[in-house]
Amino acid sequence: MHFGRYEVALPIAEGPLGKVLLARDPVLGRQVALKALRSDPDLADGAKERLAARFREVGRAFAALSHPGFSALHDMGEDESGTPYLVFELVKGPSLRERLGAGPLPPGEVAAIGRALGAALTYAHGADFVHGDVKPENIMLSPMGAKLTDPGLGWLAREQTASPYDDQLGLATALYEALAGKPAWSGGSRQPPSAVAPHLRSFPHIDTIFDRALAADPRKRFSSCDVLGNVLATELEGLESGRVAPASVSSIVPRATRRWQNAAAGVAVLVIGALVVLGRPRRSPGDGVSLRSVSSAFFAAIAPHGAAPAHHPRPAPPTSAPAGGASTVPAEPAAPALDASAGSDPSPAP
Repeated sequence: MHFGRYEVALPIAEGPLGKVLLARDPVLGRQVALKALRSDPDLADGAKERLAARFREVGRAFAALSHPGFSALHDMGEDESGTPYLVFELVKGPSLRERLGAGPLPPGEVAAIGRALGAALTYAHGADFVHGDVKPENIMLSPMGAKLTDPGLGWLAREQTASPYDDQLGLATALYEALAGKPAWSGGSRQPPSAVAPHLRSFPHIDTIFDRALAADPRKRFSSCDVLGNVLATELEGLESGRVAPASVSSIVPRATRRWQNAAAGVAVLVIGALVVLGRPRRSPGDGVSLRSVSSAFFAAIAPHGAAPAHHPRPAPPTSAPAGGASTVPAEPAAPALDASAGSDPSPAP
């Protein structure tokens, strides 16, 4: 059997819309993974043409990507019957699904996969490309690192556009299973990973990270796959290097809120300094600046607009918060706070 010049050796995988075949390129003398669009006799001719056109569109968009986290697309063509096909790099190594046959992966290995694929997907999203089918079967563990293969076609038939948050959900689901050794969802519900795999209890923020990445509301997830990959990797690598620390406030407060807090704190420091300096020349006991007036000015400066400052019978001297430090969970840009009750979990998409 041939597709153009490519000699088909055997099938690798098959789905409702496409099939992946192991083939050989006789011109370059190498093996390739060939993905062909399946012909569905139940589809009208117009629907078949639209599906084939979108299949080619996916191929051209994927070919424009250049990232070590994706398998390369070598060629695109049609067979004698007009069936389009894509020719991918054949990645050496098992899939994550095959690797999971031996049990869960070590946390350090999952950290590396999360970083690599999080960066790859965010790069693709920046180029307006959504993989659409991130799952253990499409994650290849090559000697050079994890790679994503076989961009999804399921959403093509639904006339629906997948989003970067769909890719994040797929990545989080795959990383959950890689760590716990079991699927994220069972019977339509999901347990925290530390309840499924007790060895994960050593990681203090692991459940919160997955609660957020797998939230039913996409707006409650991380701002990008790259952020998810880095947050998870930092958590998993921190324990092994002895650097685990409680999550700091800066790691869970949205960036916009932190900017307001920093500006308000700066204004408050200036107000206090000015009041203290202006009060120094006055020697009369009644003319000095009292601690109460300084405290009131401080709270007035940092309170939201229109809010009355709280009154304290014995105000403590204002202290400046530490500038921050190393945190296991890095700051999340422009995303909602980590919340263990981030809503009900969705059932996995078929």
